[in-house]
Amino acid sequence: MPAFHKNPIMPLLALSMLLSLVIGQPAPEPAQATSNAACRFGITSVHGTDGYDIASIGVGSYLDWVPTSNSNLPAGMEYVRTLRVRNDLYANTLANLNSWVSSHTGSVWLVGNEPDTTYGGQDALIPEVYAERFYALASQIRSLDPTAKIGFGTIVQPTPIRMRYLDRAWARLDDADLAGTQAAASALIDIWSIHSFILNEEPYPEWGTGIPPGFESDYLDAIVITNFAETYSIAKFQQRITAFRTWMAGKGERDKPLWITEYGSLFPPIDPPGINYENVSDQDTTNYMLATFNYLLGAADPTTGMTSDGNRLVQRWFWYSLNDHRYTFGGSLFDPDNGKSLTPVVGAAFKAYQNFTYAQPDLFPTSVFTYPVNFAAGGTLVNYRLNITIGNEISADTGSTATVNIYVGGTQIAGPISNPNVQRCGGRTMISVAWQNVTPLQDYTIHVEVTPIGVLDSNPGNNQADFEVYTELPELFFLPLVTK
Repeated sequence: MPAFHKNPIMPLLALSMLLSLVIGQPAPEPAQATSNAACRFGITSVHGTDGYDIASIGVGSYLDWVPTSNSNLPAGMEYVRTLRVRNDLYANTLANLNSWVSSHTGSVWLVGNEPDTTYGGQDALIPEVYAERFYALASQIRSLDPTAKIGFGTIVQPTPIRMRYLDRAWARLDDADLAGTQAAASALIDIWSIHSFILNEEPYPEWGTGIPPGFESDYLDAIVITNFAETYSIAKFQQRITAFRTWMAGKGERDKPLWITEYGSLFPPIDPPGINYENVSDQDTTNYMLATFNYLLGAADPTTGMTSDGNRLVQRWFWYSLNDHRYTFGGSLFDPDNGKSLTPVVGAAFKAYQNFTYAQPDLFPTSVFTYPVNFAAGGTLVNYRLNITIGNEISADTGSTATVNIYVGGTQIAGPISNPNVQRCGGRTMISVAWQNVTPLQDYTIHVEVTPIGVLDSNPGNNQADFEVYTELPELFFLPLVTK
């Protein structure tokens, strides 16, 4: 959840000033869809998913700051887990880590949640202690599950003082009694995870996110916001992402993914009963949200972006939030106080933006493996099993299925096979077919065609592929001759 202390007295005094400062911007048009654009979108949730139509908004990932699963997620939506490292929670994390990791192999684990802030019940650690706890947890995860992905950082916003917080954490992680070298430290980090709110950094009790622990006497570079319209400034958002990617490149971390695991426009559009908060309209929040989407989908830099991702600056981003109370924070897509319905401005705009990719999968054959089963009748031909994997790179309607046809030398050997739904956002499904009476010890070309049912494919050019296979002989087992 966001670290955002609100002082109810200060907003009341500043309300008349804000009326002349908050200026709306024209709503931008959706950007050109990339092949996996919808899978880059994630959502955070304060109140779970029960009763919310989360499938309709077309996101690839979900995060709710706990390490356990959410059974209500649509098929194929990735659940991102968070390990809390706050002083009163760390012992429980250590005690349960083995069982959590063993039960959820292959997961993404974010270590810590806003360790750089004391507001809002966040993890609130000096950077050296955060590094020590990260090292302990990340090392244990690596030993238990080499397929796991580990996220480091999760600062509340990429500002100069908070990047200095990470400088100190990174230096401690390199120390001889922890990772020991920069290379060893880097090997523990699969994902750089940050939040990207735009908040005040004055000391408590001022509003915003306060001064990072360990910097109480060293905060000359802290950000002070007096114009509340800056909290949804696309220019500031862009500048901070660019600065953080430059910081990553300086640490030798350019070719790691950068995830914004929480961000949004936090001032609420309405007040709770009896309290006068600063307000930002739903339309201003929507304009900001769509502007960030357009930026994130295309932002790239040939010197700091992730090389393997077309030099893009950010690989995934999580909007705040699915369903917070509208009188608490802005940006909710669904209203928990109005029948869990889609909010008519922010939620409707989010859903409309996603529709350009949501209903179209990108199905394609990814691999074919051939396994000899036994010799056919007569002993010269062999029966084989073909295991064919079908992939889907974008956020498809989860109700879609596909048919698969398999050919060898122009002759159809199987199909059309109705295939169970291929999960979205990098999902894979394997089908298995019999290939009988085959001459062994030869090279063959297996041609596979896959076609979605009920929806158009976003990239029909990769719906078929050829795979070269060699037909091995089955293993023969001889029982010993036993005589009396």
